[in-house]
Amino acid sequence: MTTNINFPQAPFLDPNTQKPSLPWLLWLQNPTFGSVQSANAISSISGGTGSKSIPENGQVLVGSNNAYVPANLNAGNGIAINNQTSSITIANTGQESFSAGTTGFTPINSTTGAVTLGGTLNLAHGGTGATTAPQARINLGLGGGLSVTITTAKLTTLGSNGSMTFTNGILTAQTQAT
Repeated sequence: MTTNINFPQAPFLDPNTQKPSLPWLLWLQNPTFGSVQSANAISSISGGTGSKSIPENGQVLVGSNNAYVPANLNAGNGIAINNQTSSITIANTGQESFSAGTTGFTPINSTTGAVTLGGTLNLAHGGTGATTAPQARINLGLGGGLSVTITTAKLTTLGSNGSMTFTNGILTAQTQAT
């Protein structure tokens, strides 16, 4: 190891202020030394990488037991990797992200990741297995819908009660009270 560090030739603490002296403050802001070389890699415990390998463009350092080693990111289905000097770009190439039989997701815009569904997504894959809300409720075990009938009071002692029937929140039948 080369040691050619030029330390200030003054006491570290100023005797009057008991704070670092001006020569030391100036040196600490801009230390002067030639170079430091080591035949061995500096371990990760001491703040180094534990490796003497220099990453190439687009490589990242990945932990490997007690050291970090240069590694490449690998493109996958629907993902593109562009390794450049000082940067890595990862892009969605618009590939389908799910496909089962005739059902598949197709991205609307590869930059947003939004998808549209073509076909019917079955229950096993998180869907309802239906293309309509009533059929979806049946498939999910919720029945054909919620139906409520409200009876209204008769208007006269000789009259009759009225009623309103709502199915899934929509008025579907009504009789007038008399």
